[in-house]
Amino acid sequence: MFLLNAVWAIEPASAVGPEVVYAGVDPAALFRSDDRGETFRLNQGLFVNVFVDGENLRSLSGLDTAIGPDAEVWIHPALSGGRRTNSRDRGAALESPAGSA
Repeated sequence: MFLLNAVWAIEPASAVGPEVVYAGVDPAALFRSDDRGETFRLNQGLFVNVFVDGENLRSLSGLDTAIGPDAEVWIHPALSGGRRTNSRDRGAALESPAGSA
């Protein structure tokens, strides 16, 4: 559940698609609608970047991307002062590469 204090902007994104609308909210988050604002979902891409075998999840099939048992998955928090965290076993163990702390 996401508790909103305010919606500070609702903008159509016709360059992305004719049905796409974005809503900026407080606390800071961005929601996207693909049905002209009938429904919205949190834009997860603002918070983490996920790579599967070196490919950004957004350039694959997004959250529907199939991840094989031997896939290398990297999760990069998208925040100032964050650090890169890698997992080579689908999230069972996390590691910070040298120089990313």
